[in-house]
Amino acid sequence: MSNLPSRRLSQRQRRSAIDEAIYLLGGEPISSPVKESNSQNLQRAMLLMCQQIADETAKVDYVVEAQRKTLDYLWHLEALHRQQPSKSGPAAPQLPENPIPHQLHSANEFQQLDN
Repeated sequence: MSNLPSRRLSQRQRRSAIDEAIYLLGGEPISSPVKESNSQNLQRAMLLMCQQIADETAKVDYVVEAQRKTLDYLWHLEALHRQQPSKSGPAAPQLPENPIPHQLHSANEFQQLDN
């Protein structure tokens, strides 16, 4: 904390530790007019952390389930694709045959081939 008297601190600096934790975790800031004991503050902090973990777990479960469904659908499409007969003939096209019976070693051989 700073050396300023407490009445001159900003509202955020005057919060209790639990209120600061709730603010940072994105929950509703709680400002109770009644002073709470440290054990009550700890219980509230633990409850808040458990709620946050439960929320994050639910989000992760949703994402994992969506990925599982996507993979199932992909495997289904691959199975359907494998069952369909090939319409284009052989999988790899035949390469054209080389019309030159032997390897050319000189420019003269190339010119003779061109004639």
